[in-house]
Amino acid sequence: PSEARSNFETAVYVAGIDDSTTKPDVHPTARVSSGAVLGKRVVIGPYSVVESGAVLHDGVHVLPHAIVRSCAEIGKDSQIFSFADVGRPARDRRLSSSTTSSLLRIGERCHIREYAVIENGATNDSGEVPTIIADDCLIMASATVRSG
Repeated sequence: PSEARSNFETAVYVAGIDDSTTKPDVHPTARVSSGAVLGKRVVIGPYSVVESGAVLHDGVHVLPHAIVRSCAEIGKDSQIFSFADVGRPARDRRLSSSTTSSLLRIGERCHIREYAVIENGATNDSGEVPTIIADDCLIMASATVRSG
C-alpha cells in the first residue's frame, strides 16, 4: 500500500476488502468532526459541516455548504441539500435547546431541500421535546421546521 493511505484505507487494503461501495466519501473541503458517526456510502459535499455527535446512517448525502449539527440523527438514504441547516438551536425562548443529546431525528429516505432549517429538539418544564420527522418526507426549499 501507498504510504499516503490513511489507517482505514491501509486496513481495508490489507484485508483485501473492496471498500469503494461502503467507505464514506468526504470532500477535502468539508469539515467533519471526529466525533461524528458516518454510515456506509455516506457522501459529504464540498464546504459542508458535520459536527461531533451527529449520526448519519447508511447512504446519507450531504450536499455542498450544508450544516448537520451535533444533535441530529439522519436516517438512511436521506439527502440534505445545499445550504440547509439541520439541527439549529430552537428560537423559541421558552424552550432550552439541547446540543448534548440527539433530539432531532430525521427518518429514512427524506429530502431536505435547499436553505431549509430544521430546529433541534428542546427541553421545557415537562422534559425533552424532540423534533421527529417521519420516513419519506420532503421538506421544501426555504422551509423551517420549528421545535416543540
